[in-house]
Amino acid sequence: MEAARVYPGYVMNKPWFEYNESDGLYYRYQYGAAHKGNEGPIAVKNILFQYCPSGHYATTDYLDINVHDDSYGLYATEGKAIPVKWTKDGEFGLTHYYDMENNEVILNQGKTWICVISAQDSSNVEVYGK
Repeated sequence: MEAARVYPGYVMNKPWFEYNESDGLYYRYQYGAAHKGNEGPIAVKNILFQYCPSGHYATTDYLDINVHDDSYGLYATEGKAIPVKWTKDGEFGLTHYYDMENNEVILNQGKTWICVISAQDSSNVEVYGK
């Protein structure tokens, strides 16, 4: 699918990424403006939305996000996005991403931003074409 603008659906800072065709990077925005780091605007080649099962710790409002059990997500790069599945090699192991035909996804060379999203909030994710 086309992915010129992607929103992870975070409520607090309302971030989004915009794809720039001229350099092939996604630029990150939050709080209504460009997100800048020490080296200027934050730009990445790949974005992974990693949907994770979650709940609350005991009787608190603190989220307990499970990043160990297999789940699903979305991979965006070069202005396109595909659904993915992900699995982890163990508590401290690597996370692997697979397309819907179970082929491991090879990320494009460059910086990658991973958005960990509560699976219950995955419906808040928005992806737009040009």
